[in-house]
Amino acid sequence: MTIQWNEEAQRLSDLCIDLRRQLHRHPELSSHEEQTVALIDQFLQAQGIRTQIVEHGGVLGWIEGGKPGRTVMLRADIDALPIQEEKTNGGGSQKACVSEIPGVQHACGHDGHTAMLLTAAKLLQAHRETLEGTVLLCFERGEEATMNIYHIMKVLEKAGIEPGQRVWSACFPAYSGRDTANSGRAADGGDVFLPCAAAGTRRAWLPPGFLRQSDRLLCGDRSGAERAADAHGQSV
Repeated sequence: MTIQWNEEAQRLSDLCIDLRRQLHRHPELSSHEEQTVALIDQFLQAQGIRTQIVEHGGVLGWIEGGKPGRTVMLRADIDALPIQEEKTNGGGSQKACVSEIPGVQHACGHDGHTAMLLTAAKLLQAHRETLEGTVLLCFERGEEATMNIYHIMKVLEKAGIEPGQRVWSACFPAYSGRDTANSGRAADGGDVFLPCAAAGTRRAWLPPGFLRQSDRLLCGDRSGAERAADAHGQSV
């Protein structure tokens, strides 16, 4: 039976939007992401995904496929920046989602990174028996201000996992599907998040159509009017 990744991704779009907004309303600075770590860990465990909280490093999760194969890591940053968020966008329109923490906001899109990876984890876990190998989920603390990634690297080294080819991922408004991480502008609370990936072998392991349809995780199959509203400040 062929998995309909497109349709399943669309059904998860509301979940991804809700996660993104929850994270955006409650941002935490580098090395202080306690609530964010707890949310990630609880969400993954609720999907039946084995997790490990790495002290000072973040959260790891393992989606173990039903067939033998290599391990592929998908990574997201989880920390925010010390920036006060305005309640309106540049055009004066009220934002649909604003940080509730004074002086802190997800101005670099890490709320989007985390929401997308959590949603992708749910989708992949639901079909893990069809996967070849293991998907290692990495949610990194302190990307903006520290070198916390080394705490995660030490854990991976002990587990015998060695780095291989790097696959870049990014969130750009209106740039879905482009094989580049160097065009467009970074997304914050007032933008529409459209994930893309860039690497010559980006589809070598993930199921056919998964990345091609990943932009629908956040935007779904909504009307042009709704998308236009998002692009002008009524953010997802």
